[in-house]
Amino acid sequence: MDQSTSNIEKQSISSELVNSQKKLPKPIIIILGLIISLAIVAGAIYLWQKYPQDKFCTMEAKICPDGSSVGRIPPDCEFAPCPSVSIELDKISPDLQERLEKSQTDERIKVAIYVKEKEGINRPSRPSFEEKEMTQKQIDDFLAQVDKENMEIVEETVKPVVIKLENMGISG
Repeated sequence: MDQSTSNIEKQSISSELVNSQKKLPKPIIIILGLIISLAIVAGAIYLWQKYPQDKFCTMEAKICPDGSSVGRIPPDCEFAPCPSVSIELDKISPDLQERLEKSQTDERIKVAIYVKEKEGINRPSRPSFEEKEMTQKQIDDFLAQVDKENMEIVEETVKPVVIKLENMGISG
């Protein structure tokens, strides 16, 4: 009998322990659950912003005025800037130089122009220095011919770039 009474006593003691433990009211459990859930979501958002995932950009290329090309760069996948361009203006007539400087301020297009003397280009011969006197007409004719040839060289240099830009939908 000792065993059965001891079993009964154990059961009554365990049921008393269960009944003696107080259960939390349902609203408190719900509030604690919401607080824990909000803490987890806030932590996830913080970590997501602190450690952004790698961003992959499309493999498109943009052709720059100088003929080189640039690709897109993260994080916004914008095209990288084109390499800087330069213009040699010391071999160009003042009128043409002024027009190029004005066109250089247009931010939509900057064109590299290198006006170099090329073989095969017939340049007007410079008046010989042996002549002591030149008429104003001779000087004007010579300068007009130089301006015309410089303009042809510039147009020849710029034409392929303009065609590429027009093909890309950029017009001046």
